[in-house]
Amino acid sequence: MPASNQLFNDIITNSELLFAIRQINVKKSQGPNGIHGQYLITLGQYALERLLHIFNLSWKLSRLPRQWKTPIIIFILKPNEDANCMKSYRPISHT
Repeated sequence: MPASNQLFNDIITNSELLFAIRQINVKKSQGPNGIHGQYLITLGQYALERLLHIFNLSWKLSRLPRQWKTPIIIFILKPNEDANCMKSYRPISHT
């Protein structure tokens, strides 16, 4: 069903993909998918086209891989709280 906002009906463009890849911080470790940012930066044209196809297919079908929905929960210590008490931590979920 088409969205009322045209932005959600548009496909992801090659320039948008390249812009997103240029924003990758290669000093960070790889995610749960096992792909390091440096690998994405060095992809060739064919691999970039395939990656763009996967993203657009996921967008069109409104489906994400199951692994992308699995959160990583990090507990952040609240300011001026006792580090030995679980109530002193705030959970942050990264997907």
